[in-house]
Amino acid sequence: MDIFYEVCHPTCETCTDNIELDCIKCKEKFYYTKKKLCEEKCLTTEYGDITNRICKDCSKECLECVESADNCTKCAKGSYPQKGLEKSTCLSCHYSCIECEKED
Repeated sequence: MDIFYEVCHPTCETCTDNIELDCIKCKEKFYYTKKKLCEEKCLTTEYGDITNRICKDCSKECLECVESADNCTKCAKGSYPQKGLEKSTCLSCHYSCIECEKED
């Protein structure tokens, strides 16, 4: 049986103990990270899922992303940016290539 405490770390909305390592849900403006902490920002290789208040990985084609896994701000090695979409999407190069550029 889980015991929930009324006094949590200031960044936690819900916790199982009164220390930051036991957060279950983060307060608004904070995201649960892989370090099991609630922090204001996710890593650049992650984006903040505002619904679940958790940091999630960018897609493998993105080196950096915002708002969703495939909304890339920088493409990973072996990927190139696709133009003309609302989001900045990166596509994988042909499997035989290490690097590539999309031809205009």
